[in-house]
Amino acid sequence: KSYKGMNALLLTMISAERGYADNRWVTFNQMKAKGWRFKEDGSGGTVAKGKAVPIEFYELRDKNTKNTFDKHVLDPLAPGEKVEYLNTFVYPVRRTYYVYNASLVDGMPNIKRKEFTEKEETQLAEKLLNYWDENESKIIYGGTEAFYRRSTDEINVPDRNMFKSANDFYSTVFHELAHSTGHESRLNRKQAGRYGEEDYAVEELRAEISALFLQMELGVKLTDGSIRNNAGYIGAWAKEIKKDPDYLFHAIADADRISDYAIAKAKIKDSNEQLTNRAVPKSNLTESDKTILNRLEKGAYGKEFIELYSGKKKYLFAKNTENAIIRRIALYAKTSEDVMRIFKCSAQYDEKRASLYPDMVKNALELKENILSSSANVHKECKYVFGQTIEKENERK
Repeated sequence: KSYKGMNALLLTMISAERGYADNRWVTFNQMKAKGWRFKEDGSGGTVAKGKAVPIEFYELRDKNTKNTFDKHVLDPLAPGEKVEYLNTFVYPVRRTYYVYNASLVDGMPNIKRKEFTEKEETQLAEKLLNYWDENESKIIYGGTEAFYRRSTDEINVPDRNMFKSANDFYSTVFHELAHSTGHESRLNRKQAGRYGEEDYAVEELRAEISALFLQMELGVKLTDGSIRNNAGYIGAWAKEIKKDPDYLFHAIADADRISDYAIAKAKIKDSNEQLTNRAVPKSNLTESDKTILNRLEKGAYGKEFIELYSGKKKYLFAKNTENAIIRRIALYAKTSEDVMRIFKCSAQYDEKRASLYPDMVKNALELKENILSSSANVHKECKYVFGQTIEKENERK
C-alpha cells in the first residue's frame, strides 16, 4: 500500500535514518496472512524487535450512518450552521497501525526491476537531463527517495532500474527538475513553505504539472495509467489549497513557464515554424466565449494571458505559446469546439499549423477531465477550483 501525507513523510524519514533500501511497509497481520516472517539475527532473535513504526489514519464519521462524512453536505449551510452541524452530527475516528519495513521480513518477493530499452529513453528527454546535470542542478542517482535540495542545488533520484517504467522515471526526475527551476539563479520562486502549508502545496502542484508538460513536450509516451497517476497526485494537492480556488490555475500558468524555461535553457530546438500573427474578427465569438475570455482576463495571470492571446508576448517556441493559451481556455470551456473557436480568434492562431491544434485541444481537455475524475471527493473540489458550477441542488438530493 502507498502511504500519503504525514505517514509518507514519517516513513521516508525513518527509511533514511535506518538505511532501509526497500520502500515497502507491512503490518504484522498483513505479513502473517501472506505466510511471511521476521528475519532472525545472529542469536536467533528477530531483527524487527523495536523496529515497528506507528502510523495513524484519521477520518470523520456521520453519527447517523456511521459512514465516512461527506463534507459537501455543508455546502449550503452558513458558517455558524456548519459548526453546529459538525458538533452535532459528526465525530472523528483515529486508528493507529504499526508497520515494519520489508527489509526486516523473510518471504516477501523481491522488488521487480526493469531495464529500460533505448526506445523508451527518448533523445530529447535525455538531452534535457544531460544539459541540466552538466550546467544547472547536479543530478545524483541512488537511494530510495527523490527530492531537490535547494541549499546545495542538487537533484536526488533513485537509480533508474528502481522505477517500474521509463515513464515513472521521467515523471519523477522532471518533477524534481521543475523544483530546481525555482532556485535564485533561475526563476527564483518562493520555496520556503513547510509540509502542510499552502506555499508547499502550490510548489508541489507546479512541479507535478510541469513534469507532465515536459513529458508531453519531449515525446515521453504517456499511458492512461500514468495520466491517471499524475491527475490523482495533482488532485490530492489541490485539496490542500483552501484560500484561493484559482491556485490550480496559477500552478498551470507557472508550469507553462517552467517547462518552456527548461526546454529553452537546454536549447532543444523546435522544428515547428514560428507563428504568423493574425487575428480572426472577435465577432466570431459567442457570448459564452466572451464570458470565458473575460474570466481569463480578470483571473490569475490575466495580464499575461491577454498578452499571449493578443500576440504581444510569445514563449520561445510556437508550440509552447499555443499550448499555454489552449490549456487556459480549456479550464473553462466545455467542448473542443469551444476551445478551438476561442483560440482561433487569437493572434497566435496560424493556418499553416491548423492540423496540429486538434491534438493540443484534446490533450488539454483530457488533462482537465482526468484531474476532475481522479476521485469522487477530488472531483468535486477540482470542479470548484476550475471555476465550473457545482450543482448544489443535486448535492442535496
